[in-house]
Amino acid sequence: MPGPLVVAGLMAAGSLLSAKSQQPTKAELVGHYLEAEQMHRNAIATEASGTVVAGERRKEGDRMISDARAAMAAQGGSASDAGAIERAGEIGEMTDYNVLAALFESRTQSAGQHQAAEIKRSTPPRGPGAAATLLSSASKAYTGYKIAGGGA
Repeated sequence: MPGPLVVAGLMAAGSLLSAKSQQPTKAELVGHYLEAEQMHRNAIATEASGTVVAGERRKEGDRMISDARAAMAAQGGSASDAGAIERAGEIGEMTDYNVLAALFESRTQSAGQHQAAEIKRSTPPRGPGAAATLLSSASKAYTGYKIAGGGA
């Protein structure tokens, strides 16, 4: 008579094979493909929104430089003064950093979303009830192990 582990192993193997034989329906395949396509579209939208944010940050920085020049001129200063040029350069550097940070963030998120979509597309959907069959197989294997005298 085979040992309890052999009985449990054979039961588990049979259950796994029956789970593998359950093929997804055409509707499930189409739904799976459409989910992956939607994930790609979301990634494109994420990158586009990041580009919009970067543009807004560029406008804000340009407005700050313009306001700083206007304030200097109102106080009788010159826009060509060394201090004014230095201050405008600092504002410009901060603006460039903020623009690049917004672009980097959106492109990083977008790349992650594209990768998730590719993984989704390349991983076939499981058939109906496959997860339930796998859980059931674990229960059957344990029962077979106990019946064959295992764990006693």
